[in-house]
Amino acid sequence: MRHPLCAAALVASLAVVSCSSRLPPEYVEAVERGEAALAVGDASAAQRAFASALAAVPRDLRALLGQAHALAEVGDDGGAFAAFEHLAREHPTFFAREARIPYCRILAAGASERLERGEPDRALRRVRRSQELACPILDSRGEIDLRVAVLMAQGDRLSARPEDRPLAIVLYREAATTDPGQVDAFAAAAALMIETGQTDDAIELLSEALRRHRHERQLVSLMVEALGIRYPDAASGNSGSREGLRGQGDPHE
Repeated sequence: MRHPLCAAALVASLAVVSCSSRLPPEYVEAVERGEAALAVGDASAAQRAFASALAAVPRDLRALLGQAHALAEVGDDGGAFAAFEHLAREHPTFFAREARIPYCRILAAGASERLERGEPDRALRRVRRSQELACPILDSRGEIDLRVAVLMAQGDRLSARPEDRPLAIVLYREAATTDPGQVDAFAAAAALMIETGQTDDAIELLSEALRRHRHERQLVSLMVEALGIRYPDAASGNSGSREGLRGQGDPHE
């Protein structure tokens, strides 16, 4: 599957890396073939062309960037990530100027694809790398939704194993912080806290959630459950406590 990158934009980003007149003609010809192939969407031909350019001039930045784009376009995530990470590590100034934004787009596309394949752990690694790079794309509504979906999916995966439940709670809470409108994130974290004996933490989190979502029955029910565990004598002595809490919305207000 091709990454959602505009071929014209890729070629434009490569064109700013100028060729020196001293470079071998076979290199110049190979790079021009690679860029032309990218422009028409022939990523396989572009990959071969940039490989030829690198054979003529090893470690050339223009060819390395072109190869990274071509690898991404043919769906070779591992090769593309390795190529971009090489640029980030060995040529940080060039990477920041020419490659960071394209790499951010590729990371987002890779996270989405991994999530669709049922691989939230790999999707999360791409999200984390995007955060390390301070990708501006992370501020868009679509990418916030993607990040929350990845965090929730990986939390669900980890919650199935008792030893991983503390990390699952962290991920659910991060999802709630990333998008406070995500009721399911608050509920998942609170439910797991109650299940693992962290009742006071659950009550604190649910109080925060109910300030935002006063009439969400799922959150109210979890608060009733948590308070019943925390104050068992009061719960057993007041049969109307559930209805009272429903009317209040937030028992701590």
